Amino acid sequence: MKNVCIFEDDSYKNFLPLAYNRPVYELRCGIYSFLERIVLQYPDTEINLFCRDYLKSLVAENYPYSVNKINNINKDCLFINGRHLLSTPIAIDGKEE
Repeated sequence: MKNVCIFEDDSYKNFLPLAYNRPVYELRCGIYSFLERIVLQYPDTEINLFCRDYLKSLVAENYPYSVNKINNINKDCLFINGRHLLSTPIAIDGKEE
């Protein structure tokens, strides 16, 4: 199965105070959050979430995805920054860059 890993980087600080108590990919733009937009584009993939350590238990409670577990990922994985406003899917298969 293909994997999509959604992560947040240090630029979450640009979204403070909105991102103090949530990962940046939970912020909304319109009716969907950044996370929901990504998940909708990849219906048949395993989703893995990466967030700040102090948010890990909260995120794990709210979503059925693995959280901060790098060992669950196989070699075919697409990493997407949680700040990315995804409107069209990025191909999982393809050449590595």
